[in-house]
Amino acid sequence: YFFNSVIMTFLTVVGQTLFSILAAYAFARIEFPGRDLLFALFLARLFIPATITLIPNYLTVSNLNNIFDAFYAQIGMTDIARSLGLRWINGWFGLTVPFLASTFGIFLLRQFFRQIPDELYDAARIDGAGHVRFLFQVCVPISRAAIVTVVLFTFIGTWNSLEWPLLITQDKTCLLYTSPSPRDS
Repeated sequence: YFFNSVIMTFLTVVGQTLFSILAAYAFARIEFPGRDLLFALFLARLFIPATITLIPNYLTVSNLNNIFDAFYAQIGMTDIARSLGLRWINGWFGLTVPFLASTFGIFLLRQFFRQIPDELYDAARIDGAGHVRFLFQVCVPISRAAIVTVVLFTFIGTWNSLEWPLLITQDKTCLLYTSPSPRDS
């Protein structure tokens, strides 16, 4: 169980940090129609408790599990997918994917990215850098403190999660690392 928690936490921390950085940069630096309205709706998500979204998230994950099981059956990979935990119920997808977007992480990083002077972006553009290069060579190094904060909050939240893993993992032998039964020794 310890190794399952380590893997779930690692996947969630890495994924949520990456997606938070990309989404925060888009909201802070890239102009697109409806950006401010979309961000306001995104922030409204902070007012909805996680407990309220538990059942709709479970129904979504359950339906995705059925779709993926049918797909795995068509290509003949049902046993491989089950043994690797590539499922939505009793697998890594269901434990990690619903938590790859963090409203708090995106908000915090967006605020940091907005503080970066426009002159740095102009200088990077003169040097031939686009948005991706500017993000990873200028914004990310400057925002290390905020990124570490997002990583720590994500780690603590994922490590302490109990409700969702109990709901999603319905079989104790469903993930990669399971302790051997006493009969196996």
